[in-house]
Amino acid sequence: MKRFVLTCSVALSVYVGSVWAAPIQADIVFVLDNSYSMQRKLPLVKSRLAQFNAAMVANNIDAEYALVKFGYVERMLTNLAPFEALAKPLSKLHGKSGNPERGSAAVELAMSSVTFRPGAVKNIILITDEDDDSLLSAFTGADSVLGSNDAFFNFIGVPGVNNTDSRYGVLAATHHGTAFDIHDFVAHPDDFFAEFISVKLSEITAPEPATLALLGVGGLLALLRRLS
Repeated sequence: MKRFVLTCSVALSVYVGSVWAAPIQADIVFVLDNSYSMQRKLPLVKSRLAQFNAAMVANNIDAEYALVKFGYVERMLTNLAPFEALAKPLSKLHGKSGNPERGSAAVELAMSSVTFRPGAVKNIILITDEDDDSLLSAFTGADSVLGSNDAFFNFIGVPGVNNTDSRYGVLAATHHGTAFDIHDFVAHPDDFFAEFISVKLSEITAPEPATLALLGVGGLLALLRRLS
């Protein structure tokens, strides 16, 4: 019996250690408004993405990224890849597309086109300074595909303006996300991005896989205590 307890204890120690060490996979899709009104904001956004990725790495998150643009047309620029692969497609975004800005349609395109990794936490981050010009069918389609994939939706935009709350606000509230004001980002980029990164880390890592695993291990621990 003592040998059984010792064997289980060693196995448990190795198992728990491996769970804590395993990185969390996160597939993150940036959906960026590339229309004229974003010309002065896009450079600021792009300059902060390396900081975002550094925070993922520092917190043991295995992140891959995809990029979708909208503004006149919606287009996927790159499928999931390591952060370094974003450099070239991001360099092509200068805020020179026209309207309409169909953000919901771009989200629907992202969710239907990106090849997500099995088991990864799926994240859509939409960044715009306009409301949503998408047809209602595109909004309901985005809502449906986010739900079927259990994806997180966050947006940095203009809460309270026109249909923003009834479109992007609803998507954020329904799909585990948060709404952020792009004007706060422009005015206070350091404080804003620190808060934004904190929120995203909390979404991706809570509940952490290790926490879930330890809940399952609780019964085994109780058994070991009784046997000892």
